[in-house]
Amino acid sequence: MAALRNTDVPVPEMLHLCTDRDVIGTEFYTLGIPTEQEFLDLYCQFSGRSEITNHLFFAVFSLFRSAAIIQGVYKHRIFRC
Repeated sequence: MAALRNTDVPVPEMLHLCTDRDVIGTEFYTLGIPTEQEFLDLYCQFSGRSEITNHLFFAVFSLFRSAAIIQGVYKHRIFRC
């Protein structure tokens, strides 16, 4: 991630190195991942919008579509064999 720091690629800030291998089995960095509101503010800034009024609807709808796609892929695999 340090190699990407001075480029145009957005990289989250590395906040802390956790060396306790009991947590996830290896060392890892905690990252400065933006909050939901920070993400929405950045999206509005880059898309030229002033606000997004019902973003929860779109989040739930995208999860529903993802579930439908996953189910279709799963069924296609079952009936293809």
